[in-house]
Amino acid sequence: MMGRTHREATPPDVQLTKIEDPNIITQIREYQLITPLFGGGVKAGENDSLTPIRGTAIRGQLRYWWRATRGGKPEFEGNLKKMKEAEGHIWGTATLTKDQSPQKIADVIQIRVEIIHGGSAKEPFEIPEEKTQSGKFKSREHSENKIHSYAAFPIQPQDKDLSGSEKPPLKKVQEDIKFRLTISFPRHIVSEIEAALWAWETIGGVGARTRRGFGALRLLTVDSKVHNDFPISEKNIDVHKWMTEKLGKYIPENAQWPEEVPHLEKGMALQAATKAKDAKFAWYNLIKKLFAFRQTPFGRSGRSCWPEAETIRHLTKKRHYGEKNHPKKFPRAAFGLPIIFHFKDDEKTTSKNPDPQETILQPKGTKDEEKIEQGGRFASPLILKPLTCKNNQSVGIAFILEGSNLPAEGIILVEKDNKDNTYPVEAQLTAADLKQLPELKLQGQTDILKAFMNYLGENR
Repeated sequence: MMGRTHREATPPDVQLTKIEDPNIITQIREYQLITPLFGGGVKAGENDSLTPIRGTAIRGQLRYWWRATRGGKPEFEGNLKKMKEAEGHIWGTATLTKDQSPQKIADVIQIRVEIIHGGSAKEPFEIPEEKTQSGKFKSREHSENKIHSYAAFPIQPQDKDLSGSEKPPLKKVQEDIKFRLTISFPRHIVSEIEAALWAWETIGGVGARTRRGFGALRLLTVDSKVHNDFPISEKNIDVHKWMTEKLGKYIPENAQWPEEVPHLEKGMALQAATKAKDAKFAWYNLIKKLFAFRQTPFGRSGRSCWPEAETIRHLTKKRHYGEKNHPKKFPRAAFGLPIIFHFKDDEKTTSKNPDPQETILQPKGTKDEEKIEQGGRFASPLILKPLTCKNNQSVGIAFILEGSNLPAEGIILVEKDNKDNTYPVEAQLTAADLKQLPELKLQGQTDILKAFMNYLGENR
């Protein structure tokens, strides 16, 4: 009666079965985190002191990056079903159909993680002793730990947490973790594993918020041999050349990905920013440039130069300030969803014309927080990472994933305190829109992600 038998198809991560088989490769790879680990524990945004890095999480990352590098192989013909069948054969599937036997999943990869050094906890934010004039504490970016607040904002204390008589506890991230990854896989899929490992090590990471640079990796050794395959950082052209060679090696010729599958391409958009002797400093500068592009000087001169705030005032018919001639668009949706918009003047109860209450920009069909947590999000196609180079130097790099587009069903603006008030909106700017946004200086570029990449290249 049951068409499917529910059995675990992937081996456990806590034990690695010793396989005496010449057709099985076992590698021991040691890594160091070059940026802090964000989250990874049971509670969102919190680290797990016992198992800060889990094998199951790495398996998921490797699976994702296999799809991003090898999921467009010509034999799949751009067919999602064929890609998933190959993916399941390599990485395992959640369930087995009744005609499948355990022998058919013998190729599933085995992974074990051992923590070599647990690192140290760091607080991205600090709270001075003195309160504001309104009687509240105020948090700020930690003056010594050099973790940009724009990347760590999900764990920044909220106003409601700062209004008490005592300072609230601060959440931490974990720095300088070293760990050992033991991975076993069949010899005949070595090229598939190498591609996934390279992309994960170079563009991915561990923990949460890896697309904003947390949990970035440096490969130290492979089977006790020091790894030194890094680009030269003296000229950005050398970094581009190294990346181009790697993409040429791991991306199949004539690759064709199924629709809506995020992936890398041989000629994909990437940009190298300022080099630095310290990976964390290179990362900080990279996030600083993203903040500058999204907020200042491009985005704010008293009032925002971006059109979102004016659009919200127009849609909700609430405004504290006079109208600006802005297109009614949300271009920064391209950086990822959801986005929460909070107006500092929305609580001016003495004003006859207060600004709008808090609103949320999100994919259409996700009107409540629970649904957003269940997947009503749009992951940013923009990846910002520090890349280890020769001579212990680093460089900040930016990538735009291909095949990652805003939801086809559209996006909506939702009033947080009244979720029945929703407004269908648009993100894409036109050439005519740019004429109404001269302060942004987008240089004729209607694609905001490409505009940021151009800005990054001009402001190394």
